[in-house]
Amino acid sequence: MSVEEKHLSKFIIFAQARTGSTTLAAILNVHPKINISFEPFCTEENVGISFSKNYLKDSQQVEFLPKQSEFFHWVHQYPISVLKNVLEEIHKKFNGIKHLSYSLPYQINQSLLSQPEYKVIFLTRRNLLQQVVSINISQQSGEWVTNKQKVKEAQYVSIDLHNLKNELTKHQQEIKTYKAELQKTDRNFLEIYYEDIFDGNLFLDLKLKKIHQILDYLGLGWFEEEWQLNKVKELLDPKKQKLNSAETYQLIPNIFEIEKELGCEETGYLFSQETNIYFGLGNKLQREGKLEQATGAYQCSVKQNPKFYATHHNLGEVLTRQGHFQESIAAYRRAIALNPNSAWSYNNLAEALIKQGETEDAITAYRHAIELKPDVTDFQKYLKEAITAHRRAIENNPNIPPKTTYYNTSTLNDRWIVEYVFPGKRKGYFFEAGAANGQNASSCFVLEKELDWTGICVEPNSYFFQELIVNRPNSICENICLAKHTGTVNYMEGSPNTISPYLGGIKENLEQFKHNGSTVVQLAQEVQKQALTMEAVLKKHQAPKIIDYAAFDIEGSELPVLEVFPFDEYLILALSIETGGVPWSKIYELLLAKGYVEVKNPFNSDKPYEKYVLHHSIL
Repeated sequence: MSVEEKHLSKFIIFAQARTGSTTLAAILNVHPKINISFEPFCTEENVGISFSKNYLKDSQQVEFLPKQSEFFHWVHQYPISVLKNVLEEIHKKFNGIKHLSYSLPYQINQSLLSQPEYKVIFLTRRNLLQQVVSINISQQSGEWVTNKQKVKEAQYVSIDLHNLKNELTKHQQEIKTYKAELQKTDRNFLEIYYEDIFDGNLFLDLKLKKIHQILDYLGLGWFEEEWQLNKVKELLDPKKQKLNSAETYQLIPNIFEIEKELGCEETGYLFSQETNIYFGLGNKLQREGKLEQATGAYQCSVKQNPKFYATHHNLGEVLTRQGHFQESIAAYRRAIALNPNSAWSYNNLAEALIKQGETEDAITAYRHAIELKPDVTDFQKYLKEAITAHRRAIENNPNIPPKTTYYNTSTLNDRWIVEYVFPGKRKGYFFEAGAANGQNASSCFVLEKELDWTGICVEPNSYFFQELIVNRPNSICENICLAKHTGTVNYMEGSPNTISPYLGGIKENLEQFKHNGSTVVQLAQEVQKQALTMEAVLKKHQAPKIIDYAAFDIEGSELPVLEVFPFDEYLILALSIETGGVPWSKIYELLLAKGYVEVKNPFNSDKPYEKYVLHHSIL
């Protein structure tokens, strides 16, 4: 099948040696829409695999090369233009490349990673000590694929500790350097760890979830044919594919000296996790469905090695399957304490919390999982389901005690956002129009104070503004009017000596829309104020394109402001709008056409002038 028929973005599996890149490429190659060139840049005569030709030798652009051994000299001389031509040659037959970093010098790898049309699967290992020792075993045995017998029969010499330490440092630095290159170019790359796919102690379903994540990243669906999935499972079977283990490491004469001198938390250990007999037994019993026995084995494993997070994670799984949710929650929390980067531990913790009816804590756990693995679409789905269940529970019982102190005591908009719309959400972005002094009756003060939200506060009243900039030190504060046009407007400003500062607004909008607008116009002081559109304010301060929450209390200016707002450029997820006197039907007609749905604030039962809408994407 030609690349044109596959309709798939070009991609690179970029890896170091002994990271499982060959097996991963073989797994992906099972997919009918993937065709991978295996190590096309390798200059060695015997790679151990014959899946593809060496396109450096065959490309018309490099016909002057008499033999492959001159490639390294060639790439330094012609680094970019020839590389692009070679990539074009490869892409005529393949849409993927499995590439090992040592095959090319740094400058060429840098050029390869900077190709904008290629997605990058960045494959590394957490346990670098096992990686460099595995490389040495392959170098001494001459076996790089799956011939375990050849590895066992080879004769080995001790590994020089100084050289091995240098190799560890080199691998660490190389990973950091290439990852920094990808981040610097703002590439949407996918970082994958060997241990998340090929660890022999992992359950098959966790491995398959990781493959599913990779296919999602490439824009592909799951394997459709049974034989394809069976082949993938075969390739994931460590008994058939995994070359090195605790047994093969012990073939190196000074291996325990290596473990003693170089084994550490940062770069890993050779034996401590793999030789945990109880952990392996627990996995076996769980696979056999013997859950009580598996629980006992995992508990023994914890006693033997309490710092091995996977034991706590797997213990949580068997406890959940038995319905012991409180105990499983505790096990997952211990796993997370040991490995706070385990997205799946957060995910499983959330599932157990849901079973206990603790939806708000579950939502927080799902949010952590998404922060760690934003490309796992299932996490987003589970979070949305949990939020829906949480909202429904609040609607059924709105008299539950508040989670914190709220400051908008009149309409409780702040509680609506914190507990109902975005439970557990930290570091969101708000836009508060009519912020007053930023604290009393504020819809966003608690977001900034307790949940690390940031955003923009707009308050035209000079009396309020002096307090606003003190009360909201982390917000951008603007002393202007929001209006339908940028320019100057007549603003009716209240004060303690005239009329309530909360009632001030643009003169023409007060007169047209507010019930008590004429009274405000008579009593307030008329001043000239700078006016900006909401779009102008957002662009001035380089606000994000997604605004989590916008609160409007601008005394009759709501409709004019929203009528000119570019909803096609900015997405506001949630809005609260004070509409005393403003025709809500006109505002809602406008918002409905932009994908918004009116909802209730379960905590506000007696202030009908305050309206609430959510974008359909978060319903």
